[in-house]
Amino acid sequence: MKKLTALAVAAIMLPATLGGCASGSGSSVPSEKIGHVDKKVGVFREKLTNETATVRFFNDMPSIAYMPIEDYYAIMLPGYTMSTESMGNGQYKLTSACGTAVVNVDEDSFASDNYAAFTNLMWKIQSGMDNIYYDGYPFIKIIGAEYSNTPKRVTFPFGQRYGIDLRAEEGRVYFPLATLSDMFSNMDYLYSSFNGVNLYVNADNDMDFNFRRDPTYYDSILGEKTRVAELADFNYRELCFSIDYLYGYPGQGILYEDANLEKVGLDKALKDYGSVGTRTKELILSTDWAEYFMGMNRLSVLLNDGGHTNTGVSAYTDISTNPNHAWLNEKLTSQEAFSKYFSDMVEVMEKHPISTYDNYMSMLELRKQTLGEGHYFTEGDTAFYSMNGFVADKEPWLEYYAHGGNFDDFDEAVFMGLISSMNKAQANPEIHNFVIDLSLNGGGSADVLMALISLITGKREVALTYQSVLQEQNIRQSFLVDRNFDGKFDEADNNVNYDLNFAVLASQESYSCGNLFPSMMKDLGYMTLGELSGGGACTILALNTADGFYYHTSSYEMRLTNAAGEVIDPGVEPDVKLVKTDAEGKKDYSDFYNLKLLSELMNKYYAK
Repeated sequence: MKKLTALAVAAIMLPATLGGCASGSGSSVPSEKIGHVDKKVGVFREKLTNETATVRFFNDMPSIAYMPIEDYYAIMLPGYTMSTESMGNGQYKLTSACGTAVVNVDEDSFASDNYAAFTNLMWKIQSGMDNIYYDGYPFIKIIGAEYSNTPKRVTFPFGQRYGIDLRAEEGRVYFPLATLSDMFSNMDYLYSSFNGVNLYVNADNDMDFNFRRDPTYYDSILGEKTRVAELADFNYRELCFSIDYLYGYPGQGILYEDANLEKVGLDKALKDYGSVGTRTKELILSTDWAEYFMGMNRLSVLLNDGGHTNTGVSAYTDISTNPNHAWLNEKLTSQEAFSKYFSDMVEVMEKHPISTYDNYMSMLELRKQTLGEGHYFTEGDTAFYSMNGFVADKEPWLEYYAHGGNFDDFDEAVFMGLISSMNKAQANPEIHNFVIDLSLNGGGSADVLMALISLITGKREVALTYQSVLQEQNIRQSFLVDRNFDGKFDEADNNVNYDLNFAVLASQESYSCGNLFPSMMKDLGYMTLGELSGGGACTILALNTADGFYYHTSSYEMRLTNAAGEVIDPGVEPDVKLVKTDAEGKKDYSDFYNLKLLSELMNKYYAK
C-alpha cells in the first residue's frame, strides 16, 4: 500500500506490562482426554434459520461454551472457509480468506501479523474489501484504504493473563464462543451472541437487538435466579481481555485519567482506583443477577468516554417490560437499589458528571425561541440548517433510489432535509452563506458525513483518516460519492456544485461525527464557529458477555484523527468563539443562533 507521508504513527501503549486477571491458565491435561458434551443449536439471523451450529462444553468447565474457530468463521462469513495446519508443539496456523494467525494451545496464546485481515468479515459486503468502516448507504462506494506502515503483530496472551483456555481436538482449534464474537466483531456490527439455546448472528448493521428479534432471548439466561459461579468468573476474565485489547482508548474516562487504564489493564485499574473499583469488580463477579447488573453499570460510569462506551447490560429494556423477569426488575428498581449499589460512587459521579442533559435542553429551547420550530432558517444573505445527527435512514434512501422522488417528500430522513435546504439556498440569489448547525449533534454515520464533505468541496472522491490502535497504523480510507444521487458513480457527479460559503457551528454537545465534521472542515479551510466540540474519537464496537448480554465500547479499529494524525477526542477549537461566560461560570449561547452576527462573521472570514 502507498505510504502516508502526512500522517505520523502514534506510539500506542499495549505493552507486556498489562495486568492480568487470570484465575489459572487452563487445564494441563490434553483436551482429548478431558471429555466433552456437544450441543447442536439453531442459528438465528433475522429469524431462526434451518442452519445449525455445534457448541462444545468440556467436562472440566461445563458452563463455558466453545466452538471451533473454523466453524465460527464459516457461520459469520458464509461461502468462505478457514483452514488449520498443525505446526507441532501445540501450534496451529490458521488461514482465513485474507489473513493468517498462529495459535498455541499449550501456552493458550494467539498471534497474527495481519489481525485486521485475519478477522475481516467485510467480504460479506464486497469480495476483497479491507476490514474498514462502511455503513452501506447507496450514495457511497468504498474505493480503498492506504496504510502508514505494515501492521504491528497482535498477540493475545489468553492463558497467561486471563486464564482463558484454548484447545485443539482432531485438528480443529476451539475458542470460547464469547471470545470469538469479540475478536471478529467489526465496524459493520457483524457479531454474534449465545443464550444457551441459539447462536444469534448480527449480519447487518441495521439489525435490531436480539431480544427484539426474539422476545424469548433472555428467558433461557435469566431462567435461573442466580448466575453460575464458573460462568460469572469466566465472564469477568473475558471482559478484561476485551477492554484491555479491543477498547480504543480515545483519551477520556475515569479509569483512563485516574487509574492508568491503557497501560495497566482493567483488572489492575479497578484495584488501583480504590474501594470504588474493587467494589465494582466484586459486583461484576457476583452470582446475584441484580448485583452483576449494577456492577456493569458502575463500570459504565468508570469507563464513560462521552457516549461510545456503555457496559450497562442490554437486558434492562426487556426486563422492565417482560413479566417473566419481574422479580429482577423489582430488585433493580427498588428504592434501596441506588443507595445499596451506588452510594459509594456519588462523589465520583459529582466529580466526573456524565450527563449534559440540562445544557442540551437549554440550548434546544434557546434555539427554538430564537429561530422557531423546524430545521431550515434564513436571514439576509445567510441560510442556517440545524442537523441534530448524521443520520440517513436507509429505508427512505432505498425508496428514493428505487423510485426517485423529491427530497422534500422524505421529512424523516435528516440528510435529505439538509440536501433540500442546500438546494434552496443555492437557488436563492440573495444567499451566499450556509451554516451547518451541529450544536446539538450527537453523531451518526460517517457515510453521511463523507457524502456531505463531498457536496461541500465539489469532489467526487473524499477520504477519512483514523488510527488502528491495535495494529498501530494510521489509515486513510477513500470514498466515492454519488453526488447527484442518480444511482451511478460517474462523471455526471461533477456537475453538482454549491456556490456558497460554508461554516459549521459546534458546541460541547457536538459528539462523534459531530466532532469529526468540524475537524475535517477546519482542515479543509472552512470556517468553524461556536465552542470546543465535545469529542468522541472512536467508532462503536459491539461486544457480548459470555452469559449473552450485549454491550459496546469505543473501538480499537477506528480512532479518529485530523489530517495531521492527531487524535481529536479533546475536541476541535473553533475559528471564532461565540460562548459568553458570566461570573458564576454559566454559559450564554445566545450568539449561536444570531443569524445576523453569523453573517457578519462569515463575510469577514471569507473576504480574506
